[in-house]
Amino acid sequence: MAAPCGSDGTAEISHTVASQPGQDHLADARVIRDYWLSLGMEVRLVEDPIPVVYATGGPVRRMSFGTGPALYDISGTSLCGVGDAAELNGGMG
Repeated sequence: MAAPCGSDGTAEISHTVASQPGQDHLADARVIRDYWLSLGMEVRLVEDPIPVVYATGGPVRRMSFGTGPALYDISGTSLCGVGDAAELNGGMG
């Protein structure tokens, strides 16, 4: 989903995907943390009660990786780029 970044004709894109969880949630969260650190992102890992990784900077505005009991999910928002949010959403606003 695209959203305006301001009044200057820029937009950001947000997206979420989910998948079946792995067996070791904390180990999987640490893999994501380490990868995002390698990309130059600022990263915070919350271990309890459910491991979640939060990151900002680097190639994105923000990211998160959640290891919920039923699904893993990863969400991210891009940096601002040239584009009209309504147009990027197929005219849906």
